[in-house]
Amino acid sequence: MNYEEFPFIQPIQKISIKNIHSMAFICFGRRNKNIFYACSDPGDLVIKFDSKGNALTCWGGNGETAGKFETPSAIGVDTNDNVYIADRLNNRIQKFDSNGNFIEAWGESIPDEDEYEGSRIERIKLWRTQMRGVPRFDCPFGIALDSTDKVYVIDEDTLRIQKFDSKGNTLISWGGEGDGPGKFRGSPAIASAIAVDSNDNIHVTDLGYHRIQNLTAMATS
Repeated sequence: MNYEEFPFIQPIQKISIKNIHSMAFICFGRRNKNIFYACSDPGDLVIKFDSKGNALTCWGGNGETAGKFETPSAIGVDTNDNVYIADRLNNRIQKFDSNGNFIEAWGESIPDEDEYEGSRIERIKLWRTQMRGVPRFDCPFGIALDSTDKVYVIDEDTLRIQKFDSKGNTLISWGGEGDGPGKFRGSPAIASAIAVDSNDNIHVTDLGYHRIQNLTAMATS
């Protein structure tokens, strides 16, 4: 880590919760429940802490290459304490081991207007047909994992939830704009957070309609 890039971050031995400029989106370990991970903003860092708030390691920084982030927006941890980061503006999910070593990444951006003609909905339908099986994101904003390490990701701009296996293979997706079950209100409100409880029930906050939806049935259909 080049700490000169991030003057508000001190060498790892001196990092603590008290001297981090701003943090968001924390997640506790599942095998080791005495550690937790947090995203640091600014800096685009992921920091691993012990239960007393002392930093154990950190990784990341701003960029597009593997292990770098552009506004990391959520953290999930699987049953082996591998760490999954919703890399929001890079439109991908990155997976690391518990010490920050890069394992893999998946995801592509939704095509720009100059790539496909027609309305946004028509473009989305077209690339879904052409890129079936290839994960596509438009600002992944929330992430959660169940007891079998299935990965659930909320896509901010398309209002979709996508379910993946731990290797990034798409299993099912649902959502979109609307007021019915499994639908969400669009801009300026979003489906902003997702959580999976100990019974693998899936809960999603729907800011636009001031509600929390239980979407377990949709995730298993």
